[in-house]
Amino acid sequence: MPYSRKEFGVPDNIYLLGTMNTADRSLTGLDIALRRRFAFKKMPPRPDLLSEMKLCNSGFSLADVLSVLNRRIAALLDQDHCIGHAPFLALPKGNVPVQALAAVFQNSVLPLLEEYFFDDWNKIRLALNDHRKDDTSLRFIDAAEENRELFGHNVEAASDEWTLNEDAFYQMDAYLQIIDAKKICPKDSHALRKETNDNAMDGSGSQQQSNGRSTIVQQQSYGNYNIIRYKNYTVEVYSKNGIKEPSAIKI
Repeated sequence: MPYSRKEFGVPDNIYLLGTMNTADRSLTGLDIALRRRFAFKKMPPRPDLLSEMKLCNSGFSLADVLSVLNRRIAALLDQDHCIGHAPFLALPKGNVPVQALAAVFQNSVLPLLEEYFFDDWNKIRLALNDHRKDDTSLRFIDAAEENRELFGHNVEAASDEWTLNEDAFYQMDAYLQIIDAKKICPKDSHALRKETNDNAMDGSGSQQQSNGRSTIVQQQSYGNYNIIRYKNYTVEVYSKNGIKEPSAIKI
């Protein structure tokens, strides 16, 4: 050692492993120094690890979402900024609950995109395919309403002001349309209700899910009936075998 003059070494059975983000350009100087002293192994995203995490019954999976998203990021920036698979690994296999997917996108994916594109929301929209979605309710980011009134529906070129559509994060079609803006989930309402019951209910009975008309905010079971309450205050009643009662009510 420089001061004690004692010998110091690393045992043969110890390996030092480190990770670094190559997209962080502030580490360029350190990166050069490290590359002279260590062997480097590139660890690209592994979308294939997400292939069993399905988007409703569409035939697509989170592997498709991550692959397409990263292709767009690579085109807009570079491959060093591609999003890894790690944020998605905690999601269950099979049909992914939209609540859990929303948490990943809101807490992990979107903050990364904001950082990568320096809050350039137009480029973030390109990455998420929002500019191709005909249904504005499925756009994660859309023009501020006041600008839409000023410039009309096709306001992208005339505005730098954008608003975050929170409801879109709880609609599975919005994620499916990251892949292809023309795709929607199969409209098998009975299968959707079953998936909601099995995967999407938390302890309080609260949830966020889309039925194509409004956002579900709560679902509870009472005796032989399932009660679904939507964001527009409509309440629907279903029997245990999935048959809808004659009419919906508003409260």
